[in-house]
This record gives sequence, C-alpha cells and structure tokens, in this order.
Amino acid sequence: MKIESLDIYWVKLPVALVWKTPSADQHDTDTVLVRIEGDGHDAWGESCPPYIPGYSADHLAMIEQPLADDGMSLINHADLQKRIETPVCLSFRV
Repeated sequence: MKIESLDIYWVKLPVALVWKTPSADQHDTDTVLVRIEGDGHDAWGESCPPYIPGYSADHLAMIEQPLADDGMSLINHADLQKRIETPVCLSFRV
C-alpha cells in the first residue's frame, strides 16, 4: 500500500476521571489523532494520553497483520517493524 496522504491532529481532550497530584489536578490531556489515506482507503489512529500514567489501557501486545497481503507483505511488514516498537504479527497464531 502506498500512503498518499497523512494528516496529524494534536488535540486537547477532557479526561473522564480527573488526575490528581499534590501540585495540581489535570482536567484535560493532549493526544494525537492520525488519518492515513492510500489506495482508495483511509484509516484513523490515536495515541494514548501521554501525561497521565496508567490512564489508558491501550497497551498493545502486538499489531496483527496491519498491511495488505499484496505480494510485498513480508517486505512491507519488516519495514514497518523497523520503525515502531510494538511487535508486528502476520498471523493471529503466535
């Protein structure tokens, strides 16, 4: 898949539960939204709130087969794995 466009949005969102610390209460947090478009498809992604430890349970053990099986799958997945820390899994059977 060739990425034709990539949009990145930095947004401030209210938190569902206020994060209390001795110095201040945090009522909102910054997060990043990403939109990728390519080959007639588009997809959205998001980051976990970066400043509140343990606030989000979105800790991935792996990403399962994120790219299309188009004959270049192994090369593209290997390239993706070099760029991210989360393990890339080509099959659910691990």
